[in-house]
Amino acid sequence: MEKNLFQHLQTDLKTHQLWRSKSDPGKAEMITQQLVLLLHAQRCSAILEKKEAIGQSKIQCPLPHCNKMKNVLVHMSSCKIGKGCEEPHCSTSRTIMNHWNSCINVECPICQRLKRLPDCNQTEIAFPKPSPNMISVAARPEKRPNPVVSSSSETNPKKIKTAFMTSLECPVCLEVPRVGAGPIFGCRNGHLLCQNCVEKVKECPTCREKEIRCRNLFAERYIEQEMKYVPLKCKNVGCNVHLSMANDELMKHEKFCPHREVPCPASLKNSCNWRGPLSNLIKHMKDKKCVQVIFDDNWKEDTNATDLVATPPTFKSNLGDFPSSTQSVFERSTVLTHWKPVVLLAKGILNVWCYVMIQRDSKGVWTFMTYSMLPKDCVDNIKAKITINSNNDTRQFTFECKVLSFETTKDEAIKMGHYMSLHDLQVKPFKNDSKLFNYSVEIKADPKFLAEMNKNACVKETTSNATDTTEESKVIKSENSRTIES
Repeated sequence: MEKNLFQHLQTDLKTHQLWRSKSDPGKAEMITQQLVLLLHAQRCSAILEKKEAIGQSKIQCPLPHCNKMKNVLVHMSSCKIGKGCEEPHCSTSRTIMNHWNSCINVECPICQRLKRLPDCNQTEIAFPKPSPNMISVAARPEKRPNPVVSSSSETNPKKIKTAFMTSLECPVCLEVPRVGAGPIFGCRNGHLLCQNCVEKVKECPTCREKEIRCRNLFAERYIEQEMKYVPLKCKNVGCNVHLSMANDELMKHEKFCPHREVPCPASLKNSCNWRGPLSNLIKHMKDKKCVQVIFDDNWKEDTNATDLVATPPTFKSNLGDFPSSTQSVFERSTVLTHWKPVVLLAKGILNVWCYVMIQRDSKGVWTFMTYSMLPKDCVDNIKAKITINSNNDTRQFTFECKVLSFETTKDEAIKMGHYMSLHDLQVKPFKNDSKLFNYSVEIKADPKFLAEMNKNACVKETTSNATDTTEESKVIKSENSRTIES
């Protein structure tokens, strides 16, 4: 299998661009080939050991470079140098192994094509005699030489700064830690970790040191004083914006970047594990149909940006019951019933990305929560007003509060009280045939906040993106008013 896969990848992956190596497709091919060889070498070693255990004779593997990779794996089982090891293929193999074992990006061009294959999706690369937690997280996809700064007077200052930037990069995400994002930590051997990655790992991915909460004041001072005005590329995949860290310009942009990494709204009910750039979310929803989409009344109108901000968008829809041939949702007393997340699209709040989660528990308690694809510290400026009613009843229930961040769990939302809660006794009178009730959601956003957000995101306050979104969302819209039970 590995040999055929190896030949397939040689031709098929030439069209893909490698993360962090987009200008060099040849490098992408070589890294993929090495990954396939590592997978093969590990599996081949296990097969030979089983044959030897039952008394069968060993057979020389015909795949080129298999024995070489087996020797690399054996060497790595005792190597403690890390990325500075000069043994051929040790440093690069360790990096590729880190990435393969930890990558969760469903659109990764390096490993996800392999993980979708039935023989590879459960495979984890390990050493012949692995130690606990030897491989932690995805690290850099290539070995970089240790920066050497010459004391010669002819040394270019720009090259010196570039060398320091390389040594200051986080080995997990390959980004320079941001000024103002909090303390910079590292391991006892001096290897840095950025503010985000230090919370995700249990050991240093470079030297495997367990103590990684050592604050590095020198790195903090150097980055703040020497690199504050150096333009750095946005860390989000697909974004080509370069900004300095002065006045937190880069951090503000990355927070609102249209390419920032977000999960699928359906991940809140554990029905979809997709995670990727926000700019790819529409395509994901279209392909997987894991959410519903509704549009505000002005979606098809040619409205300027000022009018869009002045008029809060209102979204109207209804919720359907299960088919009459099955139990009604009100009769399901032993299960928790979820409906697909409802994404709310309006031209004036495209970068806010609000969506509604509706569920009913086994005791007949309904919860309505409105989320946004914004960080927790940005949702205070966005409010949602939910109204539940019916055509055959004069009553209606209305609740207004700030939206929840996609980073907020359901338990946290319940503790904060930022959700609407009703009981079957209140909802059941609204039912009319197969329709349970009507609902509307009004999103109120602070105009100043929207203007500042679009400015930091480096997007224009126009409706150009809405046109592209309409066609892609037609398929999703047709999936509205469907129920899912779990």
